[in-house]
Amino acid sequence: MTFNEAQKQLLKQDCRVAFSSLTSDKIHEGIYTIPKSIQSSGDKILVWNVNLSQWEDIEVTTIRSITPI
Repeated sequence: MTFNEAQKQLLKQDCRVAFSSLTSDKIHEGIYTIPKSIQSSGDKILVWNVNLSQWEDIEVTTIRSITPI
C-alpha cells in the first residue's frame, strides 16, 4: 500500500486499520481517520485514533488492511 492509497481511504472517514508491529510479530488493529489532509507524502502517515482520541503515526509499509466502517 502506498501513502496516497492509505490517505485516500482514511481521509474524512472512520476505518478499521490493521498493521504489523515494528517491534514484534503482533498485529495491531484500531479505528482511525484523517480529519483533514495535513501531509502530502511520507514513510509514516499521521492518523487520528478514534477510540483513544489521540494522534498516532503508522509506518505505511506495515499496513495490512484498511476497511471503511
